[in-house]
Amino acid sequence: MASVLAEFETEVCLPESREFFWSKVEREIRRESSRPQVAPRPPFWAGWRRWLVPAGAVATVALSALLATRPGLLPAVQADIADPGAFTYRDFAARTTLVWLSYPAENEFADNDPADTMD
Repeated sequence: MASVLAEFETEVCLPESREFFWSKVEREIRRESSRPQVAPRPPFWAGWRRWLVPAGAVATVALSALLATRPGLLPAVQADIADPGAFTYRDFAARTTLVWLSYPAENEFADNDPADTMD
């Protein structure tokens, strides 16, 4: 297996000697490390973010508490899902209840015509 891999390896020939190549690498590293490191300037809004994030969280909690304690601000709607095939919607303000049945119209229950139904 190693002999097969050795056959396909191509030898890389540099136009310069190995010592000259590595001396160029070393000179570039020294030139880069001697350059003064300047920290990037943070954006102008970075200082404001320290104050705005907690202030936004406090405002969200205060608004949630206000809406929870004042029932007139929240809609008086309730949706119950006790049966996965039925959906009940209650609007207390309008005194309306809607029951949506998602059962198919044609099945073994619909095909049986009980005697106590109206024709």
